[in-house]
Amino acid sequence: MNTRFLSLKEKCNETKDIFKPEFFRLTNENQRQSFYSLIESSGIFLFDELYDQLKELIKSRNPTLKLSAEDYKMLIDKHLNGCPLIDYGVWVYYPWSLRLAHILDKKEFIEIRTNRNKYKITDAEQSLLAGKKIGVIGLSVGQAIEKIKVLYIDDEQNNLNGFKATFRFDYSILIAIDVKHAYEHLNNHPDISVILCDQRMPDVTGSKFFEEMRELFPDPVRMLITGYSDIDSVIEAVNKGHIFRYIKKPWTDADIRTAIEEGNKFYITNSLLASKNKELELAYDELGKFAYSVTHDLRGPLLSVIGALDMAKSIDNISELRELLGMMDDAVKKLDEFIKSTHEYYNLKRGELIFEQIDFNNILSDTAAMFRIAGRMENIRFTDKVIQNATFVSDTISIKIILNNLFSNAFKFQRKKAADKFVDVSIEVINNKAIIIVKDNGIGIHDSHINNIFTMFYRATSEEPGSGFGLYNVKDALNKLKGSIEVSSVVNEGTTFKVTIPGKANVAI
Repeated sequence: MNTRFLSLKEKCNETKDIFKPEFFRLTNENQRQSFYSLIESSGIFLFDELYDQLKELIKSRNPTLKLSAEDYKMLIDKHLNGCPLIDYGVWVYYPWSLRLAHILDKKEFIEIRTNRNKYKITDAEQSLLAGKKIGVIGLSVGQAIEKIKVLYIDDEQNNLNGFKATFRFDYSILIAIDVKHAYEHLNNHPDISVILCDQRMPDVTGSKFFEEMRELFPDPVRMLITGYSDIDSVIEAVNKGHIFRYIKKPWTDADIRTAIEEGNKFYITNSLLASKNKELELAYDELGKFAYSVTHDLRGPLLSVIGALDMAKSIDNISELRELLGMMDDAVKKLDEFIKSTHEYYNLKRGELIFEQIDFNNILSDTAAMFRIAGRMENIRFTDKVIQNATFVSDTISIKIILNNLFSNAFKFQRKKAADKFVDVSIEVINNKAIIIVKDNGIGIHDSHINNIFTMFYRATSEEPGSGFGLYNVKDALNKLKGSIEVSSVVNEGTTFKVTIPGKANVAI
């Protein structure tokens, strides 16, 4: 047999025990002595998980109790029954990694692993499930929660490989051997939440890299890995690269895990804060516009009525009085329209969607009734058509708000002297989508206004009174229904709005 092979086999026999864990139960005197001899050795990493596991064991046995830290301490002391914490359970030594862990012994360890979710259901439910057969199809438990995405940068390939091998089961690991590859990952993976970078690299230092990348990618949490002698680099990284923390060499797995978990929490918190700040800015902007509009659109009509009343006190001519009454009527109608629009706005912002079967024939009949009268008075031809051969589920209030505001605009912004004024409405339900088209031959909308007509309080013309709420409410309602709207218009020829609303699927009615 080959002498080289025999040599390797002999060496394997000598080292095979290195990959077997050793167990120490300190209630056994021989194992106790071996344990204390072991901890005198240098380089051992200690992980004492026993107390946390005892808490989990206590919780699994007392599922209905809400336990405080003091409660846990009392119950754990009772469970130990005088046994020192260090002597309870079992100590497990892993020679290949120099790690020494303190955990529950076999029986209790199995109990917390198998009963971890048991307390989430009642005894009656447990008994019921015990008699059932459950089939699970296509379940991938490992992918149920998205892993934290981590980028690790180091100029040593062995370090990169070791890092990825160690943490690949816990996190989604990306590695880069230089800054160029790091930027490629950052461009391709915008959801990277934590970046760890070695300080001493040949092309650029870690602190310099963080200073540069912060301008392009400010969101990921930055961590510098450095030795004790690099304190000046750490200060530079803190001041210029705005690092979250630094990790000293040599690091342990526990150091890295703790840093990543804390960094990810900070990343999530910052992301939520940025999102809330944007929402707050929008809300503040809307509040400012709302306050201005309320002052202007409420007070303006009231001042008109007050002025007309003052004038009427000194007028005896009936025709002049009728003219003043007409002015007062216009002002009150404008005020009424603003109040209705404000009410719709409030309903959209505060109200919850109530999904139910929609009959567009009924909704169109109800909504169009008031506009048919206005059409006769203003000589506007009004036609409508509904094609609905399938069930459609959506929110009735939102759809009525959409139709009401589109009809209102179509009738209001007509050309006064046009001979054949019309408003055409068609609604068709197809493939669980409602397509609503409202077309008129009114004054139209100039191209320069098209992109702004859905903005709150924006008015594209002053020819007719309006609050600037209507189309904003249409867009807001469509956003809640996940719908869309298209508009095409030519000045002095007319406007067409096309609304698409997806039906709600899988809703019990």
